[in-house]
Amino acid sequence: MTTLPLHPPIPLPDGRDEAWRYTSLTPLADRLGARWWQPLEAAPADPAPPPGLDAIDLMRDPLPEAIARTDEEAGPADDHAPFAARLAACFAPTVQTIQIAAQYRSALPLLLIHPDSEGAGYRRHALRVGCGAEVTLIELFAGDRPQMGLTCSHLSINLEPGARLTHYRLQRFGPDQFHLGALTLSQQRESDYRLHAIELGGALARLDLSIALQQPGAACALHGLFLLDGQQHADHQVAMHHAAPHCRSRADYRTVLAGRAHAVFNGRVVVDRGACGTDSAQRNANLLLSRQAEVDTKPELEIYNDDVRCAHGATVGQLDAEQLFYLRSRGLTEAEARHALVVAFADALLAGIALAPLRQAIESAAADKIAQEPCK
Repeated sequence: MTTLPLHPPIPLPDGRDEAWRYTSLTPLADRLGARWWQPLEAAPADPAPPPGLDAIDLMRDPLPEAIARTDEEAGPADDHAPFAARLAACFAPTVQTIQIAAQYRSALPLLLIHPDSEGAGYRRHALRVGCGAEVTLIELFAGDRPQMGLTCSHLSINLEPGARLTHYRLQRFGPDQFHLGALTLSQQRESDYRLHAIELGGALARLDLSIALQQPGAACALHGLFLLDGQQHADHQVAMHHAAPHCRSRADYRTVLAGRAHAVFNGRVVVDRGACGTDSAQRNANLLLSRQAEVDTKPELEIYNDDVRCAHGATVGQLDAEQLFYLRSRGLTEAEARHALVVAFADALLAGIALAPLRQAIESAAADKIAQEPCK
């Protein structure tokens, strides 16, 4: 039997770290105990994918010849890497690597399932998309365990010249699960990355997303949607580094919060001196369905070049009383009117989900969160 150390390999971050100012991991240690970081010996069971979703399970299904799956030994993470990446490296020395051949076009999406844990579970993956290849990846973080647990994951992605990746990241863990995630992306010339990140479940979910647009013509578009209630907490820290000329980035995040839910969004764009022709925009819109809900939003721009077009903005508000009155005057109940307005608010992001079974699963899981009592 493996002997585990008595103390965590790295300390929990706290409010003295600006990146963790609005997210406390104290509940993680309080609820999981002094050895919150201890991994399980037994492998957890994987949840079923959304009904009707036809996909290639990267860890279990036979793979096409154009897709190679290997296990690679990797050293510790860099000291400046996100907390989740450093923690995962301590307990998962092997990285499961997926290599997509150049010019490959996948007829089916690729599926990567992250189950919940009783205790702590760690996973590290790498996805390398070859020149000119075009694929869709679905990451599913899900489970129905009644026990408390921690799931820690790190996914690194490299897009070679001309590669295109559409990435759906759906988190719908149970109410007693904690999730710490890191996603690092490196983009080469004329590559294109599109992310749809949905936060529905968990007691606390944190994602550190780092994107490096390293060669001219690279483009990325991030779409985030939080639908939270109760005392759920979700935090996305987004860092986009424009290191080359004529790159384009977009970040559009929307949150719907009920109960005492708390959302955090920090979007930071850095434009290097030589990155002329940069085109970047961030937007964060937040809808509070309860007076006890809370949001902290902080879009940032750090620009070292005059030849750029960069913008950012954030809004926080509640459902419009006049719009509610209008819909009710047309025969809708209050619950139906509220549901219609929330769906309209979120639809700008949901409409971008091209996979119907995935969108239906999101809408179904979100239905009970939308039907909340009005603000008082």
